[in-house]
Amino acid sequence: MSVRLARKIITSTILFLALALPLSTAHAADTSIGVVDVERILSESLAAKSLQTQVETQRKTFLSEIEKEENKLREEQKKIEEQRANMSKEELAQKAQEFETKRLEARKLLEKRKSSLDKAYAEAMGSLGQAVSDAVGKVAKDKGYDLVITKQNVIIGSTSLEITEQVMEELNKTISSVKLNVQ
Repeated sequence: MSVRLARKIITSTILFLALALPLSTAHAADTSIGVVDVERILSESLAAKSLQTQVETQRKTFLSEIEKEENKLREEQKKIEEQRANMSKEELAQKAQEFETKRLEARKLLEKRKSSLDKAYAEAMGSLGQAVSDAVGKVAKDKGYDLVITKQNVIIGSTSLEITEQVMEELNKTISSVKLNVQ
């Protein structure tokens, strides 16, 4: 799952939850509205930064392992090329088949690792999204907001409606990191 898709899902969920707050048409003029920059929270909160660090660490480890595997395959290919003149056609075909099998296994491992990292990231973003939603709900309840919408859905609005900092503080108090469980 891509970062953009995960963020859209989280933003949509928060927007849905915010709109699900009970609103009375008789009190529409007295409606207290808050605006939250979810994108900012998903990039600047302590938990988001922790997650970004973990993902970067996993990617570096992953890339290092890929590089080692590629080097092994290059060395093996080089050995086959060097021994080519001394091999029969059958031996060469067998070595080429063995090499191709190893190359395909390495590619499968690469895809499996990438899929595992993507899945772990999506799960962690889901947890973070739930925590953001909870923080928005708490701030809305504590401050008496009837409606909270995302900044991404506001075309024109006063900066006095902005509650991102309050939500960020609440989130940072509640959760400072999200565990990236790569399997």
